Amino acid sequence: MLGFGRRELGASAGEVADYVAYQVGAMMACASAARTRVRYVKPHGALYHRGAREPDIARAIVEGVRAADAGLALLGLAGSALLNAAREAGIEAIAEAFLDREYRRDGSLVPRSEPGALIEDPAVAAARAVKLVRQRVVDTVEGGPITVTAESLCVHGDGSRATAVLRAVRERFAAEGIAVAPFAR
Repeated sequence: MLGFGRRELGASAGEVADYVAYQVGAMMACASAARTRVRYVKPHGALYHRGAREPDIARAIVEGVRAADAGLALLGLAGSALLNAAREAGIEAIAEAFLDREYRRDGSLVPRSEPGALIEDPAVAAARAVKLVRQRVVDTVEGGPITVTAESLCVHGDGSRATAVLRAVRERFAAEGIAVAPFAR
């Protein structure tokens, strides 16, 4: 379906399960042709956020992943319905945090449509990364920190400063003695 995942389509849980199974299966075929393999799945955009907050959609995403390959890990927002559904289904759940997005007190991300939702200052993102790794907290737009335990840190590649943010994070990690390693093998 055109735009699946990227934009809100109002798909039912059954449709989401079918779409996910189809797309993951197609990606697995592409990976095989390139002599590699898919190790994890991360839903995109609107589907990611819908799965984070709607348990029925979270279960549908998990169902689609399991239909394609029950051995794949599922990457999602730390503390989300998606990761809960994955764990309940016996799928490896990988919690992720965002370095270039602002958080709300409930652990959700501030929508990109709102002013100030994006963090584009590389130094601010790098400081956030160190704080997430060392203290497992992130500051919210409402004020005050929340606990976020994550195994993966995300920087959006479509951000105007993505490369600079990644360089700053990598430099701060090196200075702080924080190792960077893959979560999926």
